Amino acid sequence: MQSLDAASWTLIGYGVFAAVGGLIGFLKAKSRASLIAGAAAGGISIACGLQAARGNPLALAVGVVLAGMLGARFLMTWTVKKRVMPDMAMVVLSLAVVAVVSWKLLGTG
Repeated sequence: MQSLDAASWTLIGYGVFAAVGGLIGFLKAKSRASLIAGAAAGGISIACGLQAARGNPLALAVGVVLAGMLGARFLMTWTVKKRVMPDMAMVVLSLAVVAVVSWKLLGTG
């Protein structure tokens, strides 16, 4: 396995944030959907980060798509509810993930 670069760390950190957010959503609102979605998105993002560290470009692409989809989902919620947490936080983090991982994916990082 190669060393973890910025793109790998970004995907892993994003995955942890998503998983913890899903757990918090479950604990605060008893939302099973939040728990399942957070665990799934977090697990996929962490797996993408680990695979990216092994040099797998498909993992980078999947990570970008996942972050884009989650960012879009939370942006739609933010336009209605105007909550900073978790909506705007996930939008900003998703944009950061897309930027960092795309930079690596395009060979410029």
